[in-house]
Amino acid sequence: MLRAAEMAVFEIGEQRLILLPRDTGSTPTGTVNAARSVTAEGVRLILGPLFGAHVAPVRGQARAAGISVVTFSNDAQVAAPDVYVFGFSPPDQVRRVVGFAQSRGMRRFAVLAPRNAFGVAVVRAFSGQVTRQGGTVAHSAQYQPDGSDIVAVLDRLAGAFGRPGSGAAGRLGTAAIDALLIAEAGPPLEVILEQLEDRGIDRTTVQLLGTGLWDVPATGRLARLVGAWYAAPAPDRRSAFEQRYRRLYGEEPARLVTLAYDGTAMAAVLAREGRTSFDRGRLTNPDGFFGVDGLFRLKPTGEVERGLAVLEVRPGGPRVIDPAPEQFDPVGF
Repeated sequence: MLRAAEMAVFEIGEQRLILLPRDTGSTPTGTVNAARSVTAEGVRLILGPLFGAHVAPVRGQARAAGISVVTFSNDAQVAAPDVYVFGFSPPDQVRRVVGFAQSRGMRRFAVLAPRNAFGVAVVRAFSGQVTRQGGTVAHSAQYQPDGSDIVAVLDRLAGAFGRPGSGAAGRLGTAAIDALLIAEAGPPLEVILEQLEDRGIDRTTVQLLGTGLWDVPATGRLARLVGAWYAAPAPDRRSAFEQRYRRLYGEEPARLVTLAYDGTAMAAVLAREGRTSFDRGRLTNPDGFFGVDGLFRLKPTGEVERGLAVLEVRPGGPRVIDPAPEQFDPVGF
């Protein structure tokens, strides 16, 4: 992320922006010391920290100095008028992909999510989006994050729809639901997909939906997920950034480094306006900014709104099926 931030400084070429990197050591104490160090040097904006749990000590230092914080966390609970949560927001992704599914005529939805803070945020956004557009939440199922009860949860999900199968399992192949959102990735997602297949999910009638957790190359290697939809930044601009990063550093960038690039690039653009350029009015410009991850704007509440594309999982890489917007709704927040 530091490398990406340095790339932004040199590529934007704004001489009035000076980057002062500090290592937090990934500890609360280190974070407090880092924030104290930069505020003592008179910085006008703090980019970071990465983890939501470390935001509170930074905010205390920043508030005393009268400056704002742009954290790379995606934890909306730490958002505030002077703390902007810049990470990829799961609710943003859920609303986008579910809204697109509704635009395609889907009305009855189910959701499967872990029983943790991430899952709670996903289910809340899912339910709000479905009902807002006149749809129906036909089933909402959550499981322990370690997956210990996933078989029983999927049995209940399958049993809620359609004809009985073997044992307690039902068959997910009727018109009972149009789409199923799965808020999972990696090996746990593979287990869920296998279990759904065992329960006879009919992919010709049930559309699978996901979150930005699927925005990784490994997703395309899951044969059972081909044809599924998820919302994420459009991949073309990120691809160009990744090529530049590889040329400079000789390795693949981690997915989150684009946050550091875009946050620093935003600061560089605002720095052109002078010393007062990081006040809340400029940070929350309703027209937003355009970065590697596409269009984004910071809300007065501290949340970020992103213009996301809808992607379809394909073996050779994701395919954009609904482009990301190029401007925000002028109605505002």
